[in-house]
Amino acid sequence: MTDKPSYAMEAPPAKDGKVTKNYRMSNYRADAPDTTVWQDIFDKKIKGEIANDVYEKLVEVENMRQVLECQEQNVAKFMKKDDENTDSSDISGFSDLDGDEQEMVNQIKQSRIQQQQQYAAARKYGSVIEMNRMTYKENVQTDGHVIVHISSDHLPECRRVHMILKQLADKFPTLKICRIPYQEANKDYPEDQCPTLLIYTQGTVVKSLVGVVEIGGRGVTMEELEWKLHQLKIVTSDLEADPSQRVDLTTWVNNKLNE
Repeated sequence: MTDKPSYAMEAPPAKDGKVTKNYRMSNYRADAPDTTVWQDIFDKKIKGEIANDVYEKLVEVENMRQVLECQEQNVAKFMKKDDENTDSSDISGFSDLDGDEQEMVNQIKQSRIQQQQQYAAARKYGSVIEMNRMTYKENVQTDGHVIVHISSDHLPECRRVHMILKQLADKFPTLKICRIPYQEANKDYPEDQCPTLLIYTQGTVVKSLVGVVEIGGRGVTMEELEWKLHQLKIVTSDLEADPSQRVDLTTWVNNKLNE
């Protein structure tokens, strides 16, 4: 009697009065243990695939993923150690990385250097520069816009304007903002005209705001002064409307009731 081929069908015991067909399972499809021998033959003849190709590809991809993950972990450990080391010339442990990992470290360090340079270039100023009579000219004779605050520490409105200018300097770090005591700006400059803002463009005064009223009043806010500078094309603001024209809810309700 001729033996049946390994992929021949077998008739299992009857179930619920019916005989169901069953195929012998493949013994080498590690990627899909439930695959039958017939399916293996179909894959090979119709799809042109060797039975275990898919599994081998999956194993190859998983191995590559594990290698990359290991490299990334090694690089992360090295970069953390490098960040904690204040001496940038110390590269101890660098030789423990393989060639690909060393290349990744070099790319990351180069990218960080570029980011730091771009950040430093963008934040050219970022704070209010204190100046005196001797440094006045060199500070205003420069490219771009410069705001000079002629101030008196005795006046609360000057302190308020100074606080606002510090906030604006942080928000617009490419804008140069300076402060000078009124006695240093001009020995005859009247204190009652403080605060005064002089706005320079390319070394020439293009606008002067003399006194707290012209600046925006004793209760002037950062947003109001920012809008004023935006209107003068000194900064590009993200404000959509003049904040000084906003009406508070109580005023709006009273206006509606009186209509």
